[in-house]
Amino acid sequence: KIHCAMVAAVDKGLGMVVQALKDKGVYDNTLIGVTSDNGGPTKYGSSNWPYRGGKKNLYEGGIKTFAIARSSLFKDQGVTWDGLFYVTDWLPTILRYVGGIGAVNNNVIHGKDQWESLFCF
Repeated sequence: KIHCAMVAAVDKGLGMVVQALKDKGVYDNTLIGVTSDNGGPTKYGSSNWPYRGGKKNLYEGGIKTFAIARSSLFKDQGVTWDGLFYVTDWLPTILRYVGGIGAVNNNVIHGKDQWESLFCF
């Protein structure tokens, strides 16, 4: 019940954000990204099945998670991508999206610009 309530709260909150973006007329020029924390702590009973490991280790159960990205700039909608995208990749990708390419090119920040990966569809 608790998990369902948390998911419902996130869904409602995201719906409110989307509606506010539409009301302001900026929805079609917005990149929305939603991701999860890394795997659950197995020492407290979390299961990251079918992956091995959990929080604080480098097995897939500790680092693999889902992410959802939405933008009208995507060539195709509803596409699943199985590539690698680490949490630190969000910042350089978003910076490129908003025109802050200098920081990305000068290696001022960590992560990889994944713009081409997201917008190749």
